[in-house]
Amino acid sequence: MSPFDTLSTLAQLSIALAGFSSVTVVFRRSGAQGAWLQEDVFRFKLMLRFSLLAGLLAMIPAVASNGAAAANAFPPALNVLSAVTVAVVFILARREGSGLARRLDRGVFALNLASIAAAVGLQLLGALRVVDGASAYIAGVAILASIAGLMFYRLTTIPLDEGR
Repeated sequence: MSPFDTLSTLAQLSIALAGFSSVTVVFRRSGAQGAWLQEDVFRFKLMLRFSLLAGLLAMIPAVASNGAAAANAFPPALNVLSAVTVAVVFILARREGSGLARRLDRGVFALNLASIAAAVGLQLLGALRVVDGASAYIAGVAILASIAGLMFYRLTTIPLDEGR
């Protein structure tokens, strides 16, 4: 399977996950007031951001390569761009969720933090060519899609009255 095929599959999964978020919005109602808890809104935004980011990053090499060979489609700059983008999105999400830190599940938060660190680290190793750039890029995109999947799972399985 070529790197482009793998990224195409990841893009489709990520965009489908973002699409399923609308199902979550429609069917997930919280409490008697019908309003979501702040932490659920944060989880939803995190899921949507990381699924869309994974989809976007999965499509960039195919569009940027313009038919070039797979080996030429993953220059070090692409890994650096991915690492910086993921880090910035995470920092913004962390800032937004800082007031909710006590109410968020610590295990899920630690897993997200470790996953983001792994994604950024892999991208930087790929940029330095310590590991194969294409493999690092694909693994980083897969990690983002996994985080979005985890947030989707948490949103759809948390009891509606949890945290009250």
